[in-house]
Amino acid sequence: MLKTRPRHPRLSNGGRVRARASLNADLKAVGIPHQWYNVVADLSVKPPPPLHPKTFEPVKPEDLSPLFPDELIRQEASTDKFIDIPEEVLDIYSLWRPTPLIRFILILQS
Repeated sequence: MLKTRPRHPRLSNGGRVRARASLNADLKAVGIPHQWYNVVADLSVKPPPPLHPKTFEPVKPEDLSPLFPDELIRQEASTDKFIDIPEEVLDIYSLWRPTPLIRFILILQS
């Protein structure tokens, strides 16, 4: 019978990722962000605006309001470098927020 070693994901530089994480991560050690970073603000060439599927014209905020909350439309249209995270979302983040490592592990398990 062949014995095989556990397979770990490989990094782009050829190294292997091997990590263990607790799902009860200490939020005080990690910290909860209070702003999202908007990468569009730092792009030298801005992406084109989304087009309306019927008119093929740039979408106006009033076209999106039946589909999305106003706060989300404001965030999507913003050119600010940092966008404040709404209080409701911060309240949920304070309950539990998985770290990137935990999210990575959960993706590998699915």
